[in-house]
Amino acid sequence: MAELSHIFVKHILKIELGKVNLKMETFVNLANALDMATNTLLRNYVTHSENISVIEIKLEMKHIYS
Repeated sequence: MAELSHIFVKHILKIELGKVNLKMETFVNLANALDMATNTLLRNYVTHSENISVIEIKLEMKHIYS
């Protein structure tokens, strides 16, 4: 897993033990290493979700940073 995700084994252990918070990049790397979609990994933790397109996200980001 560490090799596939490009994350040190010690850091993965800390993640598994809940000792560190995940950065988005780390989460995506782990999902890719598991060959799973990020939404699949989050499905038990998200209480409300909508299908949002990348374009909509970019527009929202523009509003935040403008």
